[in-house]
Amino acid sequence: MGIFSKIFGKKSTFTTYHNLEISQLDSWLDTQSQELITKSKLDKELVHHIHNLQVKRSELEKNIQEWELALPALSHDQQEENRALLLQVKKLLSLLNFPESPNFKKAVEINVVFRKYFDMTIKKIEESRFAHDFSFLLKTDSKSEMLHPLTKNLMELDSIRSYFDQKISQSGYRNFDTLYRKSLLLRESHHKLNQLKHHLQEKKERLKFTLEKKEEKIQELSNLKQDQGYDSLQEIYAQRERLSERMEENNDHVFLFFSKIKPALQFYKHQHPNSWLIDLYLEDPAMALSHDENLEILPILQQLEEQLTQDSASLSPEDINIFLGHLNKVREGCIQVLQSDFYGLKNELNQIDLSLKSRYFIFKIQEAHYRVDHFTTQVEKINEEIAQLEDEISELQDFHTKEQQFFQNTAKISLNKEITLTFPIEETVVK
Repeated sequence: MGIFSKIFGKKSTFTTYHNLEISQLDSWLDTQSQELITKSKLDKELVHHIHNLQVKRSELEKNIQEWELALPALSHDQQEENRALLLQVKKLLSLLNFPESPNFKKAVEINVVFRKYFDMTIKKIEESRFAHDFSFLLKTDSKSEMLHPLTKNLMELDSIRSYFDQKISQSGYRNFDTLYRKSLLLRESHHKLNQLKHHLQEKKERLKFTLEKKEEKIQELSNLKQDQGYDSLQEIYAQRERLSERMEENNDHVFLFFSKIKPALQFYKHQHPNSWLIDLYLEDPAMALSHDENLEILPILQQLEEQLTQDSASLSPEDINIFLGHLNKVREGCIQVLQSDFYGLKNELNQIDLSLKSRYFIFKIQEAHYRVDHFTTQVEKINEEIAQLEDEISELQDFHTKEQQFFQNTAKISLNKEITLTFPIEETVVK
């Protein structure tokens, strides 16, 4: 309370109460600020302020004209740098354009912008080569001047601005800057909250529809499962699973058999590098055997037996013994059995697949499963989106509430106005 008392001076302890919708807030602030301007006689101060600035501006513009006439006596570089400085000052003076009818808000804005560019201009002068060498700008009777004439004139101009700013601060008008900013922030956050709530409502309606569709598809699938054809279909799938397992076991036996004689096959490959069949058996024995319809691998194995018998140094004794042991299994028809089992299982699987493809009922079951999965995924996705929106709304609502409380407290302390702000739902929101 002490800070605001110092800013606003002696205040009446009488507090007035106001109920305002957010859309009325700026208009209400305009009224309050105008009352303060009138009460603090800032409107009269503004007239004096503008007059003093214009007088000082005219004086400085006249000096600039005289200084420009002195530039030709300097070197080219000196002329260019000083012209740049004078141009910078002209740009600064051009900011001091006030409307014919004094406008307090506009004057405050001009003061803020002027102060910014004033600091930039002073800095440029101080950084120039002629910050301390400006005798050519001085009249004969003022050659002992210690302050750069540009700097001096600008500081005199800025003192007028500073005096008016002090009057503004003493009156308490500065507090309206905060109130206007908070008013804008409240409008924006209120609009954003309405948008988010609208999106949330749409999401919830979509979730309701999606849940209904999911339950509908679950019921359709349940009805299909009650059909007599469903049990037989399940048996077909179970049979296919058993055949697939047997096929996998057969492939494992093929892989294991040929992995044991792999050193012998690699020896043969070294002797016959262009043998594509051996390449295939080394890379994927199960696939090789399924494609080797005439079992061309058998004569190759017999040839290997003869070579290894004649040249036992080609492989280790252990690898030779393993190969010869497996060759006995080959003579007993091991490879033919493995290939025959593969063809038999493959044929049975093809028959089942052909049977499944010909059944419209299967298509209906698959479609029902797909729809249930689809709507289940949609429900999960929408629930995630709803949770995210609710988090955003909660976070923004907390921010909005704090800003509203700050605004109302500031208005109460600085203006003796007890304000209750209301935020109606925007028409775009679906009820």
